[in-house]
Amino acid sequence: RLMQSASTQIALALRNARLYEQQRRLAERQAALYEVLRTVGEHLVPDAIARRAVEAVARLTGWPAVGVFLPDGTGSLLAVRAAAGAAPAIGELVLTVDQGITGRAFHTRQTQYVPNTGLDPDYVALNGEIRSELAVPLCRGERVLGVLNLESDRLAAFDAEDVRMAESLAEAIALALDNARLYTETQQRLREQTSLREAATVLSSTLDLESVLSHIAEQMGRALEVTSSYISTFDVRAQTSTVVAEYIGPEASPQERVSDLGMTYDEEDFTGTIESLRGDRARIVHVDDSHLRQTERAHMVRYGGRSVLLMPLKAGGEVVGFAELWESRRRREFTADEIALCRGIAQQAALAIERAELFQLAQTHAARAEALNQIARAISANLNLDDILGIAAREVGRLVPSDRISLALPLERDPTRLRFWLLKGAANSELGSGVQMATEDSDVGLAFTTGLPVLASDLAKERRFGGDDLLFKQGIRSYICLPLMQEGQALGTLNLGSRRPFAYSDQNLPFLEQFGQQLAVAIRNAQVYEE
Repeated sequence: RLMQSASTQIALALRNARLYEQQRRLAERQAALYEVLRTVGEHLVPDAIARRAVEAVARLTGWPAVGVFLPDGTGSLLAVRAAAGAAPAIGELVLTVDQGITGRAFHTRQTQYVPNTGLDPDYVALNGEIRSELAVPLCRGERVLGVLNLESDRLAAFDAEDVRMAESLAEAIALALDNARLYTETQQRLREQTSLREAATVLSSTLDLESVLSHIAEQMGRALEVTSSYISTFDVRAQTSTVVAEYIGPEASPQERVSDLGMTYDEEDFTGTIESLRGDRARIVHVDDSHLRQTERAHMVRYGGRSVLLMPLKAGGEVVGFAELWESRRRREFTADEIALCRGIAQQAALAIERAELFQLAQTHAARAEALNQIARAISANLNLDDILGIAAREVGRLVPSDRISLALPLERDPTRLRFWLLKGAANSELGSGVQMATEDSDVGLAFTTGLPVLASDLAKERRFGGDDLLFKQGIRSYICLPLMQEGQALGTLNLGSRRPFAYSDQNLPFLEQFGQQLAVAIRNAQVYEE
């Protein structure tokens, strides 16, 4: 009986000890859980939550290696965002979401306990001393936000109570990360609404296109938190773009801080941009993309870009330009929400460009109408040909900016040859006043004989006559030859040249033809007076 009583007392004592140990560990788990909840609840940035969680877990549990893995923006990679003890350091280990024991916990959404890592084929050996691993997914509803990863240099280092503790801690960390996500999304929505409202406000406050686009470029850059942003107009005919606004953020790289404002680019060197504009779709490029054209890669390297988001600007069914958002700090995958926000702000820029073009067009029409009246009065009151040509050159050059202006009239004794008067531009023995040329030797002669305007869009790409070579050597890239018609016959031609390619278009013709008719009358009156 004595032995039976003693054994009963011992069994009771052991049972009480086990109960005490269970209660003690439960109390420790609850205390640790409370402490982690309190610690991570003070932060709303995922990296800060991960860092404070790891510090608290390592301090409270004594586990030798604690790490938190979070997915990147694409959701395809897991990276160490916080670590303590012997865990892989930040940036030391990046896994795909189905790689390693950590990846297995992430994509299966189940706790993975491996008492002997040497026997698990999925184990990624970074530290040769690790013998056991416990990976717990950070789950919130149906979503997996990351993985709490524990490692030890002992075999079977974690027991069932450790697993329960780790799972409880993972729930607390997941809750904090989800709260941070909700806060970030709320702030992002607020920034989006604020940016769109401010862009619309700027658009309605002024007709100064430069000011409007500068504000919109800044709004776009700040809203998406990029290092720089740019707005460029696009010339469909010339296939060139010109940077008209830029925003350089405080974290821009030194190369990025070199201003690009006013630069014109030949987009034939950037075929991806052309394709994006034609398809009216956003384009994301990275400097390390294998398919990137060498000219595009060299441009990104020159200005320190790692990733670029390009967004077409479309108004009235036509592409009027594009916005570029540059990221030089890291390779960045822009999210669907960020692209949608960029498109919304970019639309304000497109409307600003369209409105400015319409305003400019109205002003131009008014100025040209007034100019035609003034020219008519001036030249009708003057019968001196040199005076008439001087007035004509001054007025047409003011309304149709040109670097070279000349007049060609047929010789009295030989109408198949034309004599030139240089009204503006550099003169030499081959292109100055008094030079004569056969009508079949130039586009000037072609305009004279056919009675139709002749356009040369870019002498760098096409030169049909010897005179084109001479003009190109002087820096002229495009020109227009306008026949001066009276009663169905050409009295001569008015010729405008520019150092810019595609400087003239069909839009110039209505004004130039009206101007040409008045000039033809004035020239004919002067010729009759001389006779």
